[in-house]
Amino acid sequence: MKNNTEYNQLLDMAEHRLMLEKSLVKNSNLNARDTKGRNALYWAIKTSHKHNINILLKNNISLMVTPHTHALFHTIKSKNLDFFVYLLELKEDINMRNRSMQSLLMVAIEAKNIMMVRYLINHGINLHMQDNRGKVALDYAKLSKNQMLFDLVHYKLMITKSKIHTR
Repeated sequence: MKNNTEYNQLLDMAEHRLMLEKSLVKNSNLNARDTKGRNALYWAIKTSHKHNINILLKNNISLMVTPHTHALFHTIKSKNLDFFVYLLELKEDINMRNRSMQSLLMVAIEAKNIMMVRYLINHGINLHMQDNRGKVALDYAKLSKNQMLFDLVHYKLMITKSKIHTR
């Protein structure tokens, strides 16, 4: 069994954006978490370190970057579009939800990330999902007070509705 120093070294290196080495990753406990419950993938995403993200994924690190946060939600908050798209292309569930039953789209709207909102809408996210307060994506778009976000959601709903009525 490896000692805590090696586990902490992996987390420290990821947090400080230092390049992880294959041997360190293979010989470390990838389930190690810092005092706030964050794993090395959390830090690799936060620092946008592609090498570290790739090496951690190749070694099957948990996508739960904190005990209650999936990597996709963390990529939205970290504004890491490349890794967001990469994870979705690995067949992660585009309609996943967090503990508050928010969809990826709702969180992307809250973060006012137009590119991620556009990606999710163009790739078929369910626009009708409700969070634990009964709010849907259009409600989030209204609350954002961002006209472009509102227009993206609103027009997609209109297009979807018109396609249903023309069938």
